[in-house]
Parts: sequence; C-alpha cells; structure tokens
Amino acid sequence: MRNVVRPALMNLAFAFPILALWSVAPAAASTIHYAWTGTVTFVDPISPATVVVGQKIGITLDLDSTVPDQDPSPNRGLYDQQLQQPVLVQSVDFGGVTGVGAFQLGTVRADDGGMDQFMISTGDQHIGARFVIDFETSHPGVLASDALPLAIDPMDFETATFFVNGPDNLQPLFFPRFSGTIDALRVAQTPLPGSAAMFAPALAGLLGFAAWQRRGAAT
Repeated sequence: MRNVVRPALMNLAFAFPILALWSVAPAAASTIHYAWTGTVTFVDPISPATVVVGQKIGITLDLDSTVPDQDPSPNRGLYDQQLQQPVLVQSVDFGGVTGVGAFQLGTVRADDGGMDQFMISTGDQHIGARFVIDFETSHPGVLASDALPLAIDPMDFETATFFVNGPDNLQPLFFPRFSGTIDALRVAQTPLPGSAAMFAPALAGLLGFAAWQRRGAAT
C-alpha cells in the first residue's frame, strides 16, 4: 500500500501548486493570433525572389490587443503605434518573410460609411512600406465593433489582400516585393491562454489520487 500511496500523494502535491498558478497566472489573452492561406498574384522581378506567382503561402499575424483605440468614434478604431509600447504587431510571416516595420497602424471600421474594414500596415524610416493586410466588405455586420477582431475569416470580405514591401518601399533591390489574396483560414485563431496547458499535469495528478482513493475504498 505504501508504494501506491506515495506516487498518488506526490501527484497531488504537484497538482495543487499548478492549479494555484493556473488560477492566478496572467492569461496570454493580450495576443490575438491570425493564420491564413494566401495566393501570390504578383512578384516584382527586380526584388529578391522568395516566392512565385500562383504559389500558396501561409500567412500569420500576431497583434497586441492592449494597444488603445485613439479614435473616439464608435464605428472606427485607430490603433496607431509609433515607436512606443505596447507594440501593435508582435510578429508577421508571409511565406517566410517576417519583416514587421517600426511604424504601425491598425484600422478597424464597423459599419463606417456602409463598410466593414480591418487593415494593418507597417513601415520603416528610410525603407518605407513593409507590409499591408487589408480586409474590406460593403456588407456591414461582419465586424461587431471597432475593436481589434479576435478572428478574421477571409470568406466574409469581398477584398482580402496583402502586399509585402509594397510600392512605397524605397529599397526594392534588397527586400522581396510581392502581393496576393488571402483566401482561407489556416488554423484556429486566437488560441486559449498558454497557462491552460499547465492544467493537464495538475489534472493528471488529481485523477491519480482519485483512482488511489477508489482502490483503497474497494479493499
């Protein structure tokens, strides 16, 4: 019996601190994660070749939802980040191209002039544009508010496009320049907080202890 009790008690001892941490740990809910599949429709022939026309690429974007809305209008959100904290765009990836840009602007329009729009654009001093992601529809109601949306389905928008190191980029010889359409969701967006993963070992410990109790009661 001693050999059964010891592992069960060890599991329980491990479980309670983990459960306590899970209950008080700050959730990673400030990160909004998007993942889509896109199609390249244009590649600038003078820029470094990293993709080709017609290629399907993965696109991911991570935003910090704590960036404040600077537009008081209830139908228009302006998330303007100019070299200060918090940083709006935490990361981006267009088929392996990950340049973000220090100057960042997010725009959300919810039934603003009969349009719903979600757009993120960034750039760098002396370089120019780094990327633009733009979703637009003339059928309001897709976006519930002017807050940064937790998920974006390209199928809900008539326009769903991206441009990497676009026409305003001043150094096309050094940066891959291409654009295309954003076609579909790739994975579930805005995942559960990372602290939720800590719950698994704690639950396993509690289940082990419960099983030991049942065995003890049966004898």
